Amino acid sequence: MKDLVELEARANSTELALPAGLNSIVTPLHTPAWRTALSEHPDKDFAQYMCNRQSYGFHIGFDCSQPMKSVRANMPSASLHSEVITKFLDKERSLGRIMGPFNDSRIQVNRCGVVPKGHTQGRWRVITDLSFPPNSSVNDSIDPVLCLLTYLSVETVAHTVSLLGTGAMMAKIDIEAAYRLLPVHRQDRLHTWRMIDLLSTPRQPHHCIQLNRYFRSDLAWWQLFLASWNGVGLIQQPEQGRGAQFSTDASGSWGCGAWCGPKWFQVKWDGRMGAIPIAVKELIPVILAAAMWGPCWKGSVVTCYCDKVVAVSAVQFCSCRQQHIMHLLRCLFFIEARCDFQLICVHIPGHQNDCADDLSRNCLPSFIAKVTEAHPLPSPVPPTLLELLVSQELDFLLPRWSNLFENTFRAA
Repeated sequence: MKDLVELEARANSTELALPAGLNSIVTPLHTPAWRTALSEHPDKDFAQYMCNRQSYGFHIGFDCSQPMKSVRANMPSASLHSEVITKFLDKERSLGRIMGPFNDSRIQVNRCGVVPKGHTQGRWRVITDLSFPPNSSVNDSIDPVLCLLTYLSVETVAHTVSLLGTGAMMAKIDIEAAYRLLPVHRQDRLHTWRMIDLLSTPRQPHHCIQLNRYFRSDLAWWQLFLASWNGVGLIQQPEQGRGAQFSTDASGSWGCGAWCGPKWFQVKWDGRMGAIPIAVKELIPVILAAAMWGPCWKGSVVTCYCDKVVAVSAVQFCSCRQQHIMHLLRCLFFIEARCDFQLICVHIPGHQNDCADDLSRNCLPSFIAKVTEAHPLPSPVPPTLLELLVSQELDFLLPRWSNLFENTFRAA
C-alpha cells in the first residue's frame, strides 16, 4: 500500500485541465462483485483501494512536469499493415479502452507499430511505443520504483510442486487483455500502453535483426558458463530451500561491506570509484559476497538485504538499462549458476541496515558491538575478484577482461 499511497499523493499534486471526453470511466469489471470477493481480504485498505479505483481509475505514476517530445511518424510496420492498425483502433474505441481523436496540442503523440503475434501466420499485435524517443518518452516520466512488478518464477513453481509431492497438478490461466480491463485515471489516460522494444525492429517475420554489442555479451556469458556446466539442474526439496541471509551496503565516499552471520568483509574504494553512481556501488558488495561465500550456499535460496531500491529491482528483474549495472548482473548470475544457488534480493529501510552501513563507513567498533558473533578478522577479498568489478574494461567481449574473469573463477 505504501507505493499506492505515494502514487495517489503524486497524482493529486498535479491536477490537470483535461480535454473533453476524458472524464468518463469505462471498465467491464463489476465493482459490487469485487467488493464481495475482497470482503475477507486481510488488508482492508488494499481491498478498498482496488474497488474505489475501478470507479475513478488507477494512477500509473506519470509525472506531467517532465519534458517530452512527440513523435511525428509511426514505425514502418504500421504503414505496411495499416488495416491491422485501423481494425485495432475501431475495436478498442468500441470497448471504451481508448478515446479520441483529440484536437489538443498538449497531448503526447507516440509512434505505433505491428509485430507478429506468436507463431501463427496472419496474426498481429499492435504496440504503442511509449519508450521512444529515448530520455523524452512517456515511460521516462514514470518512476520505475513505483512500477515494480515481479512475475511468478520457475523456481517458485518447482518449489511448490516439490512441496506437494507426487500427484500434484498444475494449470496455467491467461486472462485476455488483462491490463486493458483496468481503467486508467483520467489524468493518466493519455498514456496507457507499454511495449517490448526488441519486437518492434523487424518489418516482416522473415527479416533479420542486427545483434548489438550487449546481445553478444550475453552470448559470451553463455560460452563461459557452458564450458563448466554438466547440463544438470535439480529441483530443490522444500527442506533444502532455506538458506543463508546476508546484508550489504555501500557508501558514496569510503567503501562497501557485507556480513553473513559471523562472516564479514569491507572494501575501501580506490580513486577509480569517485564518479561511479551509487546504484553501481551498491551492487559490488552483493557480487563479492556471492563470489566469496557462494560455494557454501549450494542448493539453497539465499536472501540478500539491501537499502538501495535501484539495485534491488535490478536483481529482481534480472535487467537494467544502465549498462554498467547490466554488466555486474551478468557477473552475479554467473556466480549463482556456477555455485548452484538462488539469490533473492529484498529492500529494507536504511535504518534497518545499520550493521552493513557501519562496514561501508569503516565504523568497525559499532559493527562489532552490534554483531557480537562476528569473527575478529574479515573474510579476505581476492584482489583479482575486486579488479573484475571495478576495472575500466567491463566487457565480456574484451579478451583481457574475459580471461581475467575465467581465470578468477577457475581458481575458485
